[in-house]
Amino acid sequence: MKGYLPCVSVPDAFGGTTVYDIMLNQQVDIFIFDLDMGSIKPR
Repeated sequence: MKGYLPCVSVPDAFGGTTVYDIMLNQQVDIFIFDLDMGSIKPR
């Protein structure tokens, strides 16, 4: 199973925020997700 987070706000070094779209991949047979590093895209 995959999870999609369309709006993840991350503070930057200058006091602003950057917003990213990310995908999460579920681990087998457990409700824990890993970040799909290839899916990180700034909005």
